[in-house]
Amino acid sequence: MHWRLRMACVTVLSASSASACAVLLGGPAQADDQKTGGFETTFTERSPQSELKALAKRLKLLNPGDKIESLQDYDLSKEGWWVYVPEKYDPAKPMGLLVLALYKHADSLPPAVLPQLADANMALIVPKEYLDAWWKRAGLMLDAAYNMPKLYKIDPKRVYIFGSNDWADADGKMYCVGLRTGLFYPEVFTGIFLSNGLQSYRQVKATGNSFYQAQIPKPDGAQLQLARNHPFVVGRFDNPEDTATAAAYKADGFKYGKVIPVTTEQYHYPNFTTDWLP
Repeated sequence: MHWRLRMACVTVLSASSASACAVLLGGPAQADDQKTGGFETTFTERSPQSELKALAKRLKLLNPGDKIESLQDYDLSKEGWWVYVPEKYDPAKPMGLLVLALYKHADSLPPAVLPQLADANMALIVPKEYLDAWWKRAGLMLDAAYNMPKLYKIDPKRVYIFGSNDWADADGKMYCVGLRTGLFYPEVFTGIFLSNGLQSYRQVKATGNSFYQAQIPKPDGAQLQLARNHPFVVGRFDNPEDTATAAAYKADGFKYGKVIPVTTEQYHYPNFTTDWLP
């Protein structure tokens, strides 16, 4: 249960009462209908980077001999989103965008954090459903980052991904979609925030002669170099593996890494506090 409790951080961005969020119900947002506040929407246009073959190549999904047909694609038009846009949105002042890689389905927006997002001139987008494969969830993150700038003025230097460890997929493995998507698409996401689930693309020294093994593929050189120049913030417990892994990222040249110790009371919904969010 301990790791599940650690994942509860992102619940604050998914579970609350719809009335408290002042959710505006309606169809997809349009460029000439720039809604503000909280609302639901859908998208139909996939990001070129979420196209199945492109996604499989970048995320290194296939082993030698595997065929692309083994991957069952998703239909973006069937996926719903929760969106928050500050009520004082001004196209002359492009917003930042926080894309949430949620580990479960989302019933609504998180009222506790919306005032802080407004103060930071930051939009938030959350997928309503939790797709059955981690790479599909990664594709949705790219679709969100692709479609929001079509509707609003978004500052491309302030597009951040927020995530944690997901539930295990059908293969029994847990994937941190926020981390993987942020590392493999640094030209899209200019910062990564993890509530937990820090994984490494290389072996990490533990105590004595032991090591923590690599859990994700290593991004290609250009991707990794760009990611090293982005903010990389981890909210974590006092966990030896996370401590060692965070140190390994720093040793690998991640210039703007930061670790924020958090407690259950600080992030576990509904006793969520927003003191760590800025």
